[in-house]
Amino acid sequence: MMKRKQNSLPSNDSSKKVKQGRRGRAEYMSDNKLLSRVRQHVSSTSGPILVSSIAETLQKQYAEYARKKKNAFQKCVEKAYSILQAHSGASQRKRGIDEIEDDYLSKKSENKNG
Repeated sequence: MMKRKQNSLPSNDSSKKVKQGRRGRAEYMSDNKLLSRVRQHVSSTSGPILVSSIAETLQKQYAEYARKKKNAFQKCVEKAYSILQAHSGASQRKRGIDEIEDDYLSKKSENKNG
């Protein structure tokens, strides 16, 4: 009598990238390279940014994306773009806080000296 192997699912899939989302929930990207490719496309593009044009360009440029359905891939690009926007917004807020803190410290040191 042969024993059957039990199919067990891995508890942690390391092939998926985790980004912190709104309200502390994690957002998952099934493609590790998509986020960096969208970031690269956005930084090289001047003018208005359309998610549909990003998706179309990436599908023409990479064969792995050309095989995906247009609407499904566009939703993946939208998600990646929203993650990038959220991340850049958080870094801009942090930069603003750092500037306020620098101003405060410089005024404080001026008051001590004067």
